[in-house]
Amino acid sequence: MANVGKNIKKIRTQKKMTQDELAEKLFVSRQTVSNYENNKSNPDIETLKKIADVLGVDANTLIYGEKSFSEKKEIIEKYGPRMIVFFIVGIVLYVISVFISLYSIYGYSEWPIRAIPVNLLLPIWFLIFGWILMDIVCRTWNIQLFRGKYVSIFKNILWLLVMLYFILMIALDVYIVGEYAKQVKEMSNSLNSTAIAISSDDPEYVMRMFMMTLYQFSYFGMKPYYFILPGVLLRAAKREITENIQ
Repeated sequence: MANVGKNIKKIRTQKKMTQDELAEKLFVSRQTVSNYENNKSNPDIETLKKIADVLGVDANTLIYGEKSFSEKKEIIEKYGPRMIVFFIVGIVLYVISVFISLYSIYGYSEWPIRAIPVNLLLPIWFLIFGWILMDIVCRTWNIQLFRGKYVSIFKNILWLLVMLYFILMIALDVYIVGEYAKQVKEMSNSLNSTAIAISSDDPEYVMRMFMMTLYQFSYFGMKPYYFILPGVLLRAAKREITENIQ
């Protein structure tokens, strides 16, 4: 950790922050900060995380310093082949979804063939895309966007919401496929008739209403590209710290 003090001082200066200001935010004395910067003492990992949070950088930046241009270029080049393959997969999924839309326009029932690619695969693709995009930014510039004690709570809630969506969509798809198998001969060619038939006299009325609400939500409200945002936020909230510090 020989360069940690130098890196702390360099980044603090770049942020136009005095030793007193940094010490105040860390709840330590100015002399403690001075000792860190002059390598008279080394912060432990928890303190290093706090310093990184205050300075708005990834903790690894304090340990190894800012990446050079060649290191940033290497990271971007490493992602290149992966992104090409990933985009090919996305294009294939998009073509499939367009084909399904055209298939339904010409009078064919779109369920259950619409369910998996549109409700599940495309949202997963955009979720991963948002993660990768932010991962490139975070790794290239060693930044820590979200800081503070509530970040982990926010991240866990966001994960739960994302998982809840996919659980509900899987349940909807399974239910729709079952209904489709039972009612395929009774469905007409219009979009409304491809939905589930609902009757207030039906003992499964509540379940059908719930599933129809999910159907309308997924079809008209929740678009696959919305999942770029949670992907970005989840990666931005991920904290990276090298644990094997000597």
